[in-house]
Amino acid sequence: MKRLLAFLLCLMLLSGLAGCALPTGHMEETGIFVRTQEGLPVFLCEPRQDGTQYILLLEEWGDDCKSTENLQTGDKLTVTLPTVPYEEEGLTEIYLIKWRKHWFGHTEVSQETLDKIESLVADHKAQ
Repeated sequence: MKRLLAFLLCLMLLSGLAGCALPTGHMEETGIFVRTQEGLPVFLCEPRQDGTQYILLLEEWGDDCKSTENLQTGDKLTVTLPTVPYEEEGLTEIYLIKWRKHWFGHTEVSQETLDKIESLVADHKAQ
């Protein structure tokens, strides 16, 4: 009986670990959600050594059927996205796969950051 319980426990642990792996070609990022004045969803990846990546989320519905409609500027999220190369300047368009909101992760976004995002969106539309 003990061996059976030990086997089942190991099986549960292994299946739980396997479920956590991201599919090939996907990345998981944590950062801040911003809704532009036009209502576009933009995601700011947490700053790295090489700067902050700005991502325009092309779809407001992830594969998990959760809408970003109720998210507010400053909400901290972890998102799953297709892997793309980092671009130092500009805005990267990426399709949202899924997202998860951090309950205690709301951050005030500075006016300087909001202005930069609006400028990036305007430049991106002009291209």
